[in-house]
Amino acid sequence: MNNTSYMEIGLVPLFLSVGFVLLSCTLSFIRGLGLEKSLLLATARTFIQLFAVGYILQFLFQSGQWYWVAAFFIASILTATQIVRGNVGKQSTSYLLPSFASILLTSFFILTVVTGGIIEVNPWWDARFFIPIGGMIISNTMNALGISLGYYFKQMEARRGEVEMRLLLGASPAEASQPIVREALVLGMRPSINTMMSVGIVALPGMMTGQILAGADPVQAIRYQIVVLLMISTATALGSFLCLEWIRRRRFTRQGTLRS
Repeated sequence: MNNTSYMEIGLVPLFLSVGFVLLSCTLSFIRGLGLEKSLLLATARTFIQLFAVGYILQFLFQSGQWYWVAAFFIASILTATQIVRGNVGKQSTSYLLPSFASILLTSFFILTVVTGGIIEVNPWWDARFFIPIGGMIISNTMNALGISLGYYFKQMEARRGEVEMRLLLGASPAEASQPIVREALVLGMRPSINTMMSVGIVALPGMMTGQILAGADPVQAIRYQIVVLLMISTATALGSFLCLEWIRRRRFTRQGTLRS
């Protein structure tokens, strides 16, 4: 027994958990799904990536230097932006800068409020709080942008005639594209809303479960989880709104016509 407040997992039990993947591979082979290679590759990447991040976080926690925290934060946002690009694909209107800026502004604003104002961490950029909470905000904002941008670009092409007709009838670019932008925002925000609706009933959220397993008071874990859910819902809304508004302005010329 160790002197920590949580149960540690040794290397041998950790690698025994690979048996779950081997079971999945067996089922894939029996059913002819052809996913064995993908499952094994994903498992290997999981081990490599998470262990690498673990050592990086160890360094960040021990260094206590704000610039290393900032560098990791920016690198996470750059990676998230590239993932958004991979999900949305190539488009006639550039969306990389709007995506990066939206994630950056949204994440930094909400992070400083949470760490400095709600949790009252000192300093507010303490890596033990800033990095994990920032990761949750960035990843959820990234997912929201991937959904909302994908829908926006697809619908702007599919309903191009509808948008141009509104413009001919005297509507402004904002008015002509408003239905599509609204639908894209709703789709981007829907996953976080669904999570809030089902939390505690369908399953215990990840952060709350982690804190309880680490020995935290369940009531305190609940308070942290409430803050996390509320900040994520705000991040998805604010990030999607900023990005779509920026891209909507790029989608039209200064004369108010729809770009090809």
